Amino acid sequence: MSQGPDPRAAGGVDGKQWSEAIRQTYIVGRGAPGLRIPGTAGYLADLAQARQAVAEGKLAASAALQEAAKAWSERTQKLGVQRQRTHYRRSLDPTLEGSSELPPRG
Repeated sequence: MSQGPDPRAAGGVDGKQWSEAIRQTYIVGRGAPGLRIPGTAGYLADLAQARQAVAEGKLAASAALQEAAKAWSERTQKLGVQRQRTHYRRSLDPTLEGSSELPPRG
């Protein structure tokens, strides 16, 4: 059984509501363990490339994050913002599955 959030880190959080949210998370019939949109591997590869550049001392963290953000923006535009949003919403809410046509690609 959960003890609730640490009041020093979560001031004003209702312990019962917090515990219920955790319980619901564990019993959910369909969870989304990761990013569930087309192109996920590419987004994660962009981030891994940025991380690697920082680890090897090739780029400062801020520059690497800017490059990753640029790559993500380009990827999102290519795949289509509304299309990605539709896929993401469907992954979070199974009642939306097949409820509407997908928007066109970017």
